[in-house]
Amino acid sequence: MDPNKFWKWGIFYANREDPKLFVPKRYGIGYTLNFGNRWSWAILVLTLFAIALPLAAPLVIIEALRGRFNHYVR
Repeated sequence: MDPNKFWKWGIFYANREDPKLFVPKRYGIGYTLNFGNRWSWAILVLTLFAIALPLAAPLVIIEALRGRFNHYVR
């Protein structure tokens, strides 16, 4: 079996038969997600949500305050 066939574009590892969630990177130091494991998608979504929430929260707060104090502006 060719181990290279599980690497998509050389950076994404996807092997449904491999139960590991994290696998060593093909090149360099560190680990990457096994996108063949369904839990890796949950980790990816949670990570993106954790990044987006602090970026979006100020916009939501500003919009809420704008509506609350709108009647003071003529």
